[in-house]
Amino acid sequence: GLQPKAIVVVSLALHTTSTLFLFATLLLLLPRLNKRFLTVDPPLAWDCELAALLACLIYGIHPLRVEMVAWCSCQPYALACVFFAAALYCHVRSRLALVEGSTWQAVLWAQDTVVMYAMATLSKAAALPVVILLPLVDVLLFPELLDLHLGGASEKGAPIAAPARLRARSSAPYATPTTNA
Repeated sequence: GLQPKAIVVVSLALHTTSTLFLFATLLLLLPRLNKRFLTVDPPLAWDCELAALLACLIYGIHPLRVEMVAWCSCQPYALACVFFAAALYCHVRSRLALVEGSTWQAVLWAQDTVVMYAMATLSKAAALPVVILLPLVDVLLFPELLDLHLGGASEKGAPIAAPARLRARSSAPYATPTTNA
């Protein structure tokens, strides 16, 4: 029959796996975040590793996560968390591969992102809004990809200025002609 101890062990394994994916993602993102927003050059590797470790420890042992591990009815949330964390990791790896110029690796990591996101959504419908986070990661941490996708329309360090300039550029042909009176 069903043994509650086995369910708790599986839930704990799922929670640990999602915490490890989060740690791996933070190890990839924190040096970039440090370089982009804190301008500490070069970013101190041990600072980034320590920050990633502390963030994952807080996430892993925070009291709000207890129900996901202890309650058997929350196991689908733990599974969705694992797939979401894997999707975020794959997405970041895809973007880093694009920045490095490796298109094939970027495509493979992007395919993995789609598969992991689909698995997260199939595990629990609460994972649906997660798709909003992925473009936010792109805009905030990979502005050079915005240049790539918008044809060089954004300025370095100002990814938010590009949409306004594109609106101004796209509305120019529709401006009313001036007449000489």
